[in-house]
Parts: sequence; C-alpha cells; structure tokens
Amino acid sequence: MRQDDYSGTQMHCVVCRKNIPSDRKWDAVTCSKECTLERKKYGRSRRDHVVCRYCYKPSTPEQRASYQQWRRRPQNAEEEQLFRQWREDQAKVEMVETRRANRKAKAEEAESEEPNDSSNVEHTRA
Repeated sequence: MRQDDYSGTQMHCVVCRKNIPSDRKWDAVTCSKECTLERKKYGRSRRDHVVCRYCYKPSTPEQRASYQQWRRRPQNAEEEQLFRQWREDQAKVEMVETRRANRKAKAEEAESEEPNDSSNVEHTRA
C-alpha cells in the first residue's frame, strides 16, 4: 500500500477505489493494468461525445446527422438546382464582401498616401 509523500494519506485507485500497491509507478492513479485500460476507455468515450478521435469531426448524434446532410450529394434534379442556386448565392455574397474589403483597403491606402496640405504651403510673409 502506497502513501502520499506529503500528507501520509493512502492513495486510492480512481476507477475501483482500492489502495494503489507500492510497486506501481510513483504518479500512478490506478491500481492495475485493467483499471488503467478502463480509465482510458472512459476518457475516450467522453471525448468521442464531442469530436471523433480520428478525424475531429462532430460526434454527437445531431452533429453527425447535420454533417452527413451537409456532405450529402444532391439525389435528383430539384436538389441539384437548389444546390447550384445556394452555391451561386454564396459566391455572390463572398464577391460582395471581397469588393467591400478591397474598397476599404484602397480608401485607407489613399488616406495614408495623401500629402498634408499644410506642409506644402509656402510662407510668403516676411
């Protein structure tokens, strides 16, 4: 039975609550290999409820359904037409945003390059 070096309390397994044997690694939190594997499976299942551990795609049932719907290809002519219309609308929105950003950048550039009139004025008074 291993004890904590600082407080002298007994160390317990986080899975089964048994005492951790003294032959385990000094920073071990489980009492056996089986408890270690069980803890690893639990951590993976918790993570898998958020994102897939292999591809990092959404992993809750609603998110998976939404992602599959997003990835699904059009099945008939009507869906194909709707998809093309959606894609064209997205392209138009992106084009408008790009134009606005370019205009704004040009305006800022013109303001910074515009000479200051007060510095170019020659003083003729004596």
